[in-house]
Amino acid sequence: REIVNLFLQYYIKGIIFSKITTVACPDGWLAAESSNVCLKAFADEQYWEDARAKCKGLGGNLATIPNPVINDAVLERLQEVSYNLAHGSHNYLPGGSTWRDVYGNVVEYTNWVQSSGAGSGIITGDGRWYPYIPWSYFTYICEIGPYYIYK
Repeated sequence: REIVNLFLQYYIKGIIFSKITTVACPDGWLAAESSNVCLKAFADEQYWEDARAKCKGLGGNLATIPNPVINDAVLERLQEVSYNLAHGSHNYLPGGSTWRDVYGNVVEYTNWVQSSGAGSGIITGDGRWYPYIPWSYFTYICEIGPYYIYK
């Protein structure tokens, strides 16, 4: 019985996920298809925690940057609003010299110019990351999704 249930579960998932064709985003949001999220940069300057709260209010979070493709997508959005954007990397939670994303995962892809010091991450116009102190304020980028269009 368990084997049949497991088979049906994966069979149904296979049918559903094979129908996904692309990421669809609300107006004003950029599809970052390699991670199936939508990105939007905001020009109002906020402290990191306040920016995160605003992103959460939109149903998302500060953007995570798991690979160079997303780094480039964030950089594209950066050029629309500012010269730097706060993103979801930080190391100021309890016990933390380890850089983590807003979901608590260890940040594996990085593009730091320097990664020493406590704080949060910003991305600058050259695509590189810099740490900044959490009580500084910057423009920021949110991610929402994933959103899919089905066949």
